[in-house]
Amino acid sequence: MNNLIKKILVEWSFRLDDGMINLNNPKHISILREVLQDMKLSTKVVMEVMENITTKKSNKKTIVEVKGSDKDLPLLRNLGAQESISDEDLQDIIDDKVNLSGVSCGRGTGNTAFEDNNYDKQLLTKILSDGNKFVLTYSGNEKKLRTEYNVRICKWNNAKKKDDVNYKRIALMFQMCKKFGSKIEVKKRVAAGIGFEDMQISELKAYFTELSEKPIPLFVDGKDMGVDVNSASTVKGVPKADFTLDKDGTPVFWVSYKHGEYYKSEHEVNAKVPFQQYGSMSSFFDKSFEQKVGVKGLEAVSTGFLKKVVNNLKESYKGVTAIKVDGKDVELTMGKKKTTIKDKHSIFSAKTTFYEQNIWKTHKKIDLYIMPPKGGYYRGFEDDPAYADIAGATIYGTEFKKGNTKFSKENVNILLQAKEKLRLSPMLNAEGELKGVNLNTSTAGHITFNPNVPENNPKIAQYLPVFLVRHTKANVTGFKDGSKTNLIAGGRYLIMPRGNATGKEIWWEPNYYAHLRHIVS
Repeated sequence: MNNLIKKILVEWSFRLDDGMINLNNPKHISILREVLQDMKLSTKVVMEVMENITTKKSNKKTIVEVKGSDKDLPLLRNLGAQESISDEDLQDIIDDKVNLSGVSCGRGTGNTAFEDNNYDKQLLTKILSDGNKFVLTYSGNEKKLRTEYNVRICKWNNAKKKDDVNYKRIALMFQMCKKFGSKIEVKKRVAAGIGFEDMQISELKAYFTELSEKPIPLFVDGKDMGVDVNSASTVKGVPKADFTLDKDGTPVFWVSYKHGEYYKSEHEVNAKVPFQQYGSMSSFFDKSFEQKVGVKGLEAVSTGFLKKVVNNLKESYKGVTAIKVDGKDVELTMGKKKTTIKDKHSIFSAKTTFYEQNIWKTHKKIDLYIMPPKGGYYRGFEDDPAYADIAGATIYGTEFKKGNTKFSKENVNILLQAKEKLRLSPMLNAEGELKGVNLNTSTAGHITFNPNVPENNPKIAQYLPVFLVRHTKANVTGFKDGSKTNLIAGGRYLIMPRGNATGKEIWWEPNYYAHLRHIVS
């Protein structure tokens, strides 16, 4: 128990601003509760610990001092040094006796703040010297150094023994924390989501503050947008627009932002699409969608695809009139017949109320299909007469319609793809007077103007939108086929770039497009 209390006191002290525990301070007691929760101790142990600690208070030892040097060990534990590494073995890191020659942390997969693959002492020192604020998160096996906007710079894993590769990486990051401690906030985790938009908005606001407080004409890639701007702001909720450019606080230009490189070189489009999806079909494909985009028969495009999907699914149950979930057992009622199936993939338990109650409010009978793990089906529709309308709505928002110049959070002006900070430059007239501001990306970025959509071009085939239904256990995809209601349990319906589509591609019959042209004409 004494060793446990000592461990708690050290961690508790580390989380306080000055390392001085004050048992009379309610905030300190609150932080103690967080420590105990994070350690996942039993209720009995927690009560014993609290009793021992409050005993100190009754003995008037209300202030417990943990010296500054004693913060080093908790920091090293948070950086990934496991209990199998003794305090004595960690002392070499504290005393700067670890050879860091050739030691670096990797960037990991996915979007990162910089392009470098390895981050050694020299590069990390440069990055931390240039920036103002950083975050180091230590939850789980992977530890990560991030920018202030929550964008990952590099990562490393826990170390179980002295002198393994992660022990040395921990030593490297310990040095960075000691040298740049005022810039690095060490915390267990950060709120979900990546702050790429925050990074761009911060830059835009700072630029306008320096350039002009008065609204000035906006140009994008040298084109006059016909609006005056002097600030930027985030769009709340989950509409198509991610941020806006504003005139005296009022949004006048809407931007959908995708983080990542478009070009690998001056003329070569990045083979890998850096963003996951264009959007979820459920977010815009509803009963009023055809009316919004003005395309007759648009639902047939979606329904035709989904019919192909369910024809490929092996597990199906026709004419289901009730569902009852009991752990892994799922009872299906089909008229007078009942059958029990196993919820092998935890699909029904993830959405029990929906399957047992909600669905029957609008449907008396359904045909049920199961999308198994790793299951997925997709198809392109770039040769479809309705392609431009569906793709346009997916890229620019549900209020997109050919000729609609009333822009909004659901009919954005541009789709902007960039990894670096946006380029803003003043535009001057012949007399050197400010006539506007031009927004652009680096050479690796790209801007698509409403109403343009990706063309059927082999060079950018990976960006062409495709329909995709894939396994996601907590999702359900439903559709009508005449009077029949079909439900794909564990299936999520998306529109994704072809380059990120996984699963089996579904092909249409040769006469499908001729039939569709008849529908939409």
